Amino acid sequence: MIAYKKLESGDERWLTKVNQTFRGCQISEEKAEAVLQDRKIRVYIAYEADTVCAYTLAYVLPRIDNGNAMLLIYHLFVEEAYQRRHIGETLMKIVLEEAKAEHLHYMFLITQDDNEAANALYQKAGGELHAHNKNIYYWYGSGKPQV
Repeated sequence: MIAYKKLESGDERWLTKVNQTFRGCQISEEKAEAVLQDRKIRVYIAYEADTVCAYTLAYVLPRIDNGNAMLLIYHLFVEEAYQRRHIGETLMKIVLEEAKAEHLHYMFLITQDDNEAANALYQKAGGELHAHNKNIYYWYGSGKPQV
């Protein structure tokens, strides 16, 4: 049975598994601790037994005016073996409900326009395209990733 969890301090083992499974890298215990203690970084997982089958990474971004903070949903990944089981949809629902309960100004994410499954999921979750069709520019401080 799939269970869901927002990671918090003490869940370093789970964050390590997220990095191994989805990012293909190891992180130190200190790095995991620092991430989980940062209240502006949010990691949610879906897991079955000892296996992480999906995760969402989000960042709370403060505003410089009097408005409430906003939430950038940076990653949502579901392992291929677990896709089409509403796991991504459930993770999105959890993230969005928590953000709304905190009265965050808005929540947003960036995805490829040709990723039909992701776009369908975000629309189903109530997401809307920006009314002014904004472009996204990137600057790479540590070198452009290989595609």
